[in-house]
Amino acid sequence: MKIALLIMLLSFNAFALEFQNARVRLLPPSTPATGVFVDIINPHDFDVTLVKAKSSRAKRVELHTHIKENGMMMMREVPKIIIPAKGSTQLKPGSFHIMLIGLTKPLKLNEEIPITLVFKDHIKEQVIKPTVQKIKRH
Repeated sequence: MKIALLIMLLSFNAFALEFQNARVRLLPPSTPATGVFVDIINPHDFDVTLVKAKSSRAKRVELHTHIKENGMMMMREVPKIIIPAKGSTQLKPGSFHIMLIGLTKPLKLNEEIPITLVFKDHIKEQVIKPTVQKIKRH
């Protein structure tokens, strides 16, 4: 029984990703949405696809990117974000990011916001806890 549990725990961790520099943008309390940014490192020999994010701190959580349309930069929801094999993807201002829409309560500086990242294939879900920070726009 103990060996089976150990094998199960080791196999779960075998498909883990690394997360660095996780942060949520602090905005005025009346702002209903904000961005989440994180560097996702994939140490595996296969691509990993982020297909969804969820958090109890927002009514909706969406994957987004910025695109140039008619000469203007605009945010658009995307169905997935790929983290390449043996590579990384930065979720950052002006690029891929996660949007928390319809915040359930105002954010506080240095507060941790639990967010579940949902992947397809080998890695199903991982929870990150980015901290709320003042982030400059790029």
